[in-house]
Amino acid sequence: MRKRFTGIAVITFAISIIFMGCTNEDQSTEATIARSVQPAYEKTFTDLHLGEAHFYRAFIPNGAEKWVHFGIDTYIGGQLQEVTQELSTGNFIEREDDEYDLGLVLMNHGDKILAQLNVDGTSTSLYELPKAKLEEGKGLSTSWVEALPEDEDVPLIEGEKQIVGAYLMNTNRRIIYHDLSDAGQLKQAIRENHIMHILYMTLETVDKIPQ
Repeated sequence: MRKRFTGIAVITFAISIIFMGCTNEDQSTEATIARSVQPAYEKTFTDLHLGEAHFYRAFIPNGAEKWVHFGIDTYIGGQLQEVTQELSTGNFIEREDDEYDLGLVLMNHGDKILAQLNVDGTSTSLYELPKAKLEEGKGLSTSWVEALPEDEDVPLIEGEKQIVGAYLMNTNRRIIYHDLSDAGQLKQAIRENHIMHILYMTLETVDKIPQ
């Protein structure tokens, strides 16, 4: 087990190295988030059977004045669980280019799934997510589904949840895909999947946050 966690730590450290020196030529004042493909790191996780890694780029003007929250809502059997997994909450360090890199790692560890968020080179703790329990003779199908379109910056509206993606788990050996950016299809995906972990982020101005 110790060797397993050592391997995870090395991979996680390696991921943090990629979060360096990005620039944004579009100096907009609108906060946005977009997918950022890192095929080499994503392939490494797949090849080593560690799990999955997914990357994003956020453009947040005056980041030090914004309060950013990342969390995971879990639905089991179509029902939202009472405990939301809080991955990270806080404000960013001010950056000249207003651009921040994000990475989500989902790691297989025995009968557990461990989630870790990397925000601009700093990793959170490992959080355990519920995993579907299999009955005898049944198989488990899993898949990560992106909620953000490729090559497109999605506006972040203050005070509203922005779904980034979701991890689907089904015991019927198949995954049915839906457009998670569509409210109706999102509800349908929640109904049709045994377990659904939804990664989201919210953005607030610091002086508007209740004390």
